[in-house]
Amino acid sequence: MSNTNTFSSSVQTYNPSEIPSNWLDCPRKSNIIAGKFIAFKTPLDDQYKTNISIAKRWTCNILIKHVKDEQKNLGLVIDLTNTNRYYRSDIEFIQKNIRYAKIPCQGINDAIDLFAKARSPGIYKQDYLDKLIEKFPMKNFISILAPLRPTWCLENKIVTLNENKRKYNEIDDQKPHKEFRQENSNHVFAVDLINVKPVCSQSIVDNIRLKCQQMCAWDRKSFPGSQPISMDYTNYQTIFLSPYMVSWKADGTRYMMLIESENNIYMLDRNNDVFQINCLQFPKDSNCTRHLINTLVDGEFVIDNDNGIKRYRYLVYDIVVYDNENVSQRSFKERLDIIRHSIVNVRNEAIVKGFIQKNLEPFSIRNKEFWELSTVSKLLSPAFQSQITHGCDGLVFQSVQNPYQSGRSTHVLKWKKDNTIDFRLKIHTGRRSQEKSALLFVNGKSKPYAFMRYSPELDQYDNQIIECSYHNGEWYFYRHRADKSYPTALATADGVTTAINRPITEAILCSFIEENIAFDNY
Repeated sequence: MSNTNTFSSSVQTYNPSEIPSNWLDCPRKSNIIAGKFIAFKTPLDDQYKTNISIAKRWTCNILIKHVKDEQKNLGLVIDLTNTNRYYRSDIEFIQKNIRYAKIPCQGINDAIDLFAKARSPGIYKQDYLDKLIEKFPMKNFISILAPLRPTWCLENKIVTLNENKRKYNEIDDQKPHKEFRQENSNHVFAVDLINVKPVCSQSIVDNIRLKCQQMCAWDRKSFPGSQPISMDYTNYQTIFLSPYMVSWKADGTRYMMLIESENNIYMLDRNNDVFQINCLQFPKDSNCTRHLINTLVDGEFVIDNDNGIKRYRYLVYDIVVYDNENVSQRSFKERLDIIRHSIVNVRNEAIVKGFIQKNLEPFSIRNKEFWELSTVSKLLSPAFQSQITHGCDGLVFQSVQNPYQSGRSTHVLKWKKDNTIDFRLKIHTGRRSQEKSALLFVNGKSKPYAFMRYSPELDQYDNQIIECSYHNGEWYFYRHRADKSYPTALATADGVTTAINRPITEAILCSFIEENIAFDNY
């Protein structure tokens, strides 16, 4: 028996005459670009000709001839290959008075890095990079993550109170398409409370709406509140380009609150319906010597489950006007301080002193906390989530430096594990087959935006707003949105669809933030 051991080797022998991978079927060249440029695949000299049929040969001389046939002269060749073995540049080009430049690149990734060094920050649009990878695939390489967008390409428009003109091509989330307009909405508050009543007088409703719109410098008749956009791969870099704060995304009902005077407190929902709130006080000081006037705050009404007992709370997270003073242009931290110290803390002190009878109020008032980006992992942890006694469906990222912005705000981003869209459901019955189908509409598009499987349970929501989630290529009913009269706007729906198609998962989000904090990029 032989003691000789046999080994199989995976080491490949270098073959200098081996044709580059995918070379044979790669197109030879492009057409002349802008009258001056031509893109071409790497020419191979005569050492390769025995392995290439005449019809598929592509040499430097053939390249030069093709250029001359186009009535052009080849003046400069830029070679991006990472080797010199395919041809002799001195013989093929330099001796023929053709300038030659060598920029060695190991692949598309190397080329992208070189471009980024020459022109910072490089290719910052994710879809461009994805297209490059698709067109020039590499083994064991799936994608390249786009760098942070440069500040000059991000929208940074600040709307002041004196600025009455707006771009009318902006899409307002609440501006109804004419097909969906409903003059009479449900006028139903989030819950049935004794001291919360819908305002029936049209003149009072019109006055409250107008006052809120004027305070927000909003020149439309729709809900003037700020609307966040969905976070996706095209805009996530925004939170690293300037200081941002983060909070949990409460799954409640959105309301703006107008504190007009002591006995005139109103809440405005996204349908622009107005409700009067009785037995609720907002003193200017803890001794209740004076009540706040003309104050407009923004927030979320939530129902907390406190050991089986329902607690109704209004979480205030932003403010536009405080006691007749417009504070919307101040930084977000300053606005949070006003909410915390001048509204919530003053109320709490007045309650302790006995000036406010808390048990008579329809709901309590709290400020919603925001933290630095470094807390994202903690906010998503089970330990923190268990402390939130109402619904929570994601995170909200708020710019520190930007003012309060009515309508769709690119400076406020929402991140959700499960992105959803509010559709108007329309049950359609076929004329011949009588078969029913469920059509989903968004605001600003007369044709269906999407479809979902019909079931008899959907009949009760026909022509109403339903929130839908997307899984495994299909839309599914999530819940009925009785608090909304209009579906999501087309631009917003497109943004959510982008986030759904290429989601930023919890792990990716935390990784982005940890990496940027480490490099102090925010």
